[in-house]
Parts: sequence; structure tokens; C-alpha cells
Amino acid sequence: MNSDGMNNEMSNGTLDIKHLSIRVGNHLLLDNICLQLQRGRPLTLIGESGAGKTTLAKALLAHIEGQVSGEILFNHCNILKYNAKQRRHYRRQHAAMVVQNTAESLNPQMTVMQHLTEMGKITGNSGKAAKQRATYYLQRFSLPETLWYRRPKGLSGGEMQRALLAIAMMNEPALLLLDEPNSALDPRLSRQLLQYYLTLCQDRYFMLISHNLQQVQQMHGDVAVMHQGRLVEYAPMAQLFSAPKHPYTQLLLDDKRHIAAKAQLPKKNLPQSIQVELSNISKAYDDKVILDGIDLTLHRGETVALLGASGTGKSTLANILCGLTPADGGSIRKYTKDLRIAWISQHPIKALPPHFSLFDAVAEPLVLGKKHPKTVITQQVLASLQQVSISTADDKLQRRVEQFSGGELQRIALARALVAKPHVIVADEITASLDRRTRDDIIHTLLELQKRQGLSILLITHDENLAQYMAHRRLYLKEGSLC
Repeated sequence: MNSDGMNNEMSNGTLDIKHLSIRVGNHLLLDNICLQLQRGRPLTLIGESGAGKTTLAKALLAHIEGQVSGEILFNHCNILKYNAKQRRHYRRQHAAMVVQNTAESLNPQMTVMQHLTEMGKITGNSGKAAKQRATYYLQRFSLPETLWYRRPKGLSGGEMQRALLAIAMMNEPALLLLDEPNSALDPRLSRQLLQYYLTLCQDRYFMLISHNLQQVQQMHGDVAVMHQGRLVEYAPMAQLFSAPKHPYTQLLLDDKRHIAAKAQLPKKNLPQSIQVELSNISKAYDDKVILDGIDLTLHRGETVALLGASGTGKSTLANILCGLTPADGGSIRKYTKDLRIAWISQHPIKALPPHFSLFDAVAEPLVLGKKHPKTVITQQVLASLQQVSISTADDKLQRRVEQFSGGELQRIALARALVAKPHVIVADEITASLDRRTRDDIIHTLLELQKRQGLSILLITHDENLAQYMAHRRLYLKEGSLC
């Protein structure tokens, strides 16, 4: 035993989850989960939003809130019984997690190398040893030396994801958890990172959470299917995808129900009424040209899909359109009086105050804008929530934002965008981290609102099928230019 009361050889044992249940208030998040992770054999966790996947991953890191029963045994020690000092030691020395909100995981003022060396110091390495280990992992994940001293804003999505993997490996964890790590990446980068994951599986416990069922099948090992907090099926990868047994798994894997299997929506003649026009937009970061002379027009009732590899500037262009980032050059002309533009991120928690109630989070744009009577605010909030199929029962309205699942958060972000009655919606990879059924519901809600209200939609996506299904026009951003 060490000074923390923990076994120094913990990583040589087994990792068993026994009858784990977690309840927060009246919500049962996990219900009697029994599972074993085997060293060197990856486990992939699938299921729709709200199934409890991320809650289970956090429990494996000893991050617990609410009422807990059951055990998580790491080398025969129940980590759920650790005190605060033991939990810190466990997370620093034995476990690591890479989450889907990459930008939120990094300090915007620190360089990549500073992040790694700081993690090295936390895990007990001296400055020189920490830098040596950081250099090793940056090279292992193919991050060129020119990126080591950049801050996060100077990295593309794929570069940032590889940096996070390097940071996670600084303590050489016995347990590595990846929660939707590829959700915002283009297919080429996703395939590349999957190869990295396969090398990381060796000689450690490894769990991947993903909604991308095509990517999941490129992994080996086992698959666990979760539904409403329960583990409903567990099988080797090939067996589960070729012969699923549980009715829910069969439904989850049924491609014919989803957008990817459907024909392109019939498109009417493009309306001639222009909402907004961008002319000759340019932007650079640290002498790196991101956008170079971009021209883009959005018409009323039109959907324009913006595609391109990770790091080509799609989100930068969206931020400029929304007024969140200044352009270095060019102009934006608004043809609609008092044009209102709403931005919806793929990471709704970035736009939603986590400790606000559902009602207050959706109402905030009205409260911060022009003064509205309370009755008007209430009416518009309830109407927006109903448009996106969120319950307006009192207990739901008072729940904190952080207590909702990923799919629910995306609906809440959409309701928050709609409450101010926008003319234009910028949808930035809003379906990337959602399961297919939730994704389809969100898309159909947007299309119905567009039909009724004449919304203009700028759809930023890596999903060619989705772009073909939704968009009147598809544009590709490459090397700073549209084509």
C-alpha cells in the first residue's frame, strides 16, 4: 500500500462492474449494470442518447453524484468507496478520459506542449522527464513539431483530438475511456484516429462510446448495448452486428429507418428573396489563412450545406456570420430588417448555462434582449419547447441543464435558438454526436420549422447523406475557398 491507502499494483488486476445503479432525484440513470472489462480487449458502448453511457464512463472515473449502489472493483478495490484523496490519486495515476467537447477540455491560453508537461507534473514527473514523455506521445500521435507550441485556437479538430489523446496518455493509464471522440471529424480523420485507438487497446482496459455504428465495426473486441440505463445486450463485435438478439438492438441497427437510407428530399424552386449576403470574407490565425475571399448568399427558406475536411474554416465562417468572430476583411449585408441569426453548436453545453433550470436556459435570450412581460416570456419558452418535443411539465422545467442527456440538450439548444424567432439558423455539426433516431427527429423538426416559418439554414456537416437529404445547395470549403 502507498500513502494514499491504495495498491501500487492496481493496474495488474481486473475491472469489474457489479450491480451498479445510480439515481439522481427521481431519475434512475443506471439500473443494475454488471460488466467486466478485460485487459487488451476493447469494449465499445452503444445506445441512444440518454441511455446512460456517459454516466457509466464517469462512474469508472469515480465521478459520482446522486444515490449509488453496487461496486466497481479495480484490483479487488471498490473505487466507489474511495475518499477524495484516493479518487484524485486514482484519476492521476490509473485512469484517463477523452471527451467529445475537445475545445472545452483545453486551456485557451496554454500551448499543446504546456498542457502535456503540466499533466506530467501532476502525475509525478519532473520538468525534464515530463517534456521527454510529452515529446514521445506527440510524435507517436503524428503531431508535427510546428503545432507543439500553438494554442488550441490554432489547431484543427483532428489536431486537437490527437493532442487530447497525447495528454490522456501522459499518466500511461491502466484504464482509457473515449466518449464520442470522433463526433466532429471528417471521415478520413476518423479512420486515422481509429487506428490510433486500436494501438492504445493493448495491455490496458479500454472503452469507446460512439453513436457511429459504421466506425464501431472497425474496432475489435466486444460491444455492450445500453437502453434506458440498462445493459440489454453484450456480445463480440462481429456476432452482435451479424445476429443481434435483443429487439432494441435490432431496432438500433435497422438502417432502413434512417436518413442515410432515404432519397433526397424534393426541392422546390429556390426562393429569390435574399436574407443575408457575405462578400469577400477573409480570416487568418497566426499568419495561417483560414478564409480567403469567401462569397456566400442565403435565401429565405433555403438550406445551404457547408462541407469540408476538419480544420478548413467551416466553423470560423459560421462564427463570422453570427457576429461571434470579426472577419479580417469583407462585408456582410443583411437584406431583412432586424435580421436575427441563431447559432446552434454541436456541443450544446457550450451555449447552455449548466446550472440554469431548463426554463431559465431557454428564456435567457429574451431576458437579455428587449424587455418582455413575464407572461410573454413564459408563452414563448413553452411554445419553443413544444416545437422540439420537450415536455413542459413543471418538474422538467425546473431540472438543471446539466441533468439532461446529450440528445435532450441538443433539443434544448434548438428551443433556445427558436425562442427569439430567428430568420437564419446556423447549425454547426448539430447531429454529429447524436444517435440516429435523435438525429432524425432534430432534422425533421428543423425542416418542418423551415417550411412553416421560411427559415434560412446554414448546415455545417461532414455527413454527405445528410447534406444531400436536406440542402438546396452543397458547398465545399477547401484551402480557404468555396467550390
